[in-house]
Amino acid sequence: MLRILISVVILILSSSTYSQNIHAVEDLYKKGMQHYQTGDFDESIADFTQAIKLTSTLGSSSKSLRNDFRENSVSLEENDLADRITVLDPRTAALFLARGNVYFLRGDPDRAIADYGRAISISPAVPEPYHCRGTVWYVKKDYVRALADYDKALKLDPKFIKSYIGKGLVKLDQGDIKGAFTEFDTAVKVGPRSAEAYSYRGDARREIGDFENAALDFAQAIKLDPNCANAYLGRGSLRIRTHDFDGAMKDLTRSIELDPRLATAYANRGYILLMQGKDGEAEKDLDRALRTAPWMQSEVDSNIAKIKAARSN
Repeated sequence: MLRILISVVILILSSSTYSQNIHAVEDLYKKGMQHYQTGDFDESIADFTQAIKLTSTLGSSSKSLRNDFRENSVSLEENDLADRITVLDPRTAALFLARGNVYFLRGDPDRAIADYGRAISISPAVPEPYHCRGTVWYVKKDYVRALADYDKALKLDPKFIKSYIGKGLVKLDQGDIKGAFTEFDTAVKVGPRSAEAYSYRGDARREIGDFENAALDFAQAIKLDPNCANAYLGRGSLRIRTHDFDGAMKDLTRSIELDPRLATAYANRGYILLMQGKDGEAEKDLDRALRTAPWMQSEVDSNIAKIKAARSN
């Protein structure tokens, strides 16, 4: 999953009431992020929703804003609410972006897309909402829309490394290996000190069976940033492919220590435990993976069935 940066723009007004709201919004944002970090997504969404209310007011809004909200909303109730919102504070865009991220991780992509659209309506010159929405389209396998949003993000910021990575992932899924690595190589060229760029290129190399160069990319990512959780996840997944299960367990455990939200790390560690006959420990890891990423259910069920079938032979 692409880690998403959030831009927050603070608009300070002279009103004493609004000044009080500033502190309330900051507190709610911090609480929302804390709940997000611990995987308490419902509480996180509630925090961001309350903060959005404080940075907005109900009333008649502009026609263009109403139209965009109407297009992106997912229910009549939300259409009605969005139709009556007037934005008072540019931070509202960052809050919609943050709430969209939580909806996405909770397995509710349509609401995520709606919130990203709202963030774009408020701050159309910021690349992050386009990138985030592109990532949801990618997960939904709507590759045309994904590429369009990634391109919009890059038009706004040609050095936005994450969108080169996103385009690479899309093209890899489409079978355009050459095109994918053009994007991954560009990400590395634009961000030669970016551990994330090397890590995702390593993932791509692992997927096509280029294990040697994948290992080099993961090693470089860890060298650049010893706390790059995705690099340990990638190298751990690579070690599973090469049957180095002890090394894989160490890397996957390290990735979880660095980022407890990495569902794939829990799942892969669970698969190793299941292969080793440690069913109880495996169940805990696999349950944690599915709580963090419910959309992995079919993939996890399939892999469990394959491992159990192999164990019985």
